[in-house]
Amino acid sequence: RRGATGPELRRAALTGVLLLGGQGMATVALTELSASLTAILAASNALWAAVFARIAGIPMTRATVLRLVLGFAGIAIVVLSAPDAAVGGSTLAVAAALGSSVLWGLGTVVAAHGGALPRDPLVAGTAQLLAGGLLLLVLAAVAGQLAPSAWEDASARSAGAAVFLLAFDSLAGFLLYTS
Repeated sequence: RRGATGPELRRAALTGVLLLGGQGMATVALTELSASLTAILAASNALWAAVFARIAGIPMTRATVLRLVLGFAGIAIVVLSAPDAAVGGSTLAVAAALGSSVLWGLGTVVAAHGGALPRDPLVAGTAQLLAGGLLLLVLAAVAGQLAPSAWEDASARSAGAAVFLLAFDSLAGFLLYTS
């Protein structure tokens, strides 16, 4: 095994910030949007990835463009035909959900075509998780979510569930994904 170079680690950190930043924005959006609308908006990830791939000069076949157009048309039909309860929410939350998809699409293209990542998936994933997690931690602190008063109403059961998801569920998912 060879160690990762500085440029490889920086590329992994950048993709971590984009991917986890996007995931964080989706989580924030879910506080004010229905899960169905957030899922519909998240379906635009492929469209954004295609847009950024084209900007980067990556060619696409006509069949790929056709599939993207049909997929986007499907998203539009679902949004336009959904009941008001399924698509309601604040403009800022909708922007956060769309921003999430933009960041995720950009992160996908950067990870796949933006230069070398560390060859060891454990090193690459660790750099991505640390960079993205640090960004989310800083944003949570700025938003006041780390203040003791923000946790006063949390039950022991809720705190235990959060610890489980943070430690064991994330670790298991990460190990399964990188193995």
